[in-house]
Amino acid sequence: MVADYYDIPEGLYVVRVEKGSDAEKTMRAGDIILKVNDKAAVENDDVSDAKIGLREGDTIRFTVWRDGKTFETDVALYVREK
Repeated sequence: MVADYYDIPEGLYVVRVEKGSDAEKTMRAGDIILKVNDKAAVENDDVSDAKIGLREGDTIRFTVWRDGKTFETDVALYVREK
């Protein structure tokens, strides 16, 4: 397993954070999302499923691992401008 090889926890690796998003305040590329709304995050669908029924301005709670430390952050949803 990749997580074992790199000695990191299993979760969703953050490749990039959308500029101007609420997530940009607390999350960055290289973070690993461990939980979404207190449920294990192992597939991208876990984040998509958490957004079902939510609207702009609603928040999702993420448990994130960075540099050996874990923290929680609430991220507000927004509509991306085209």
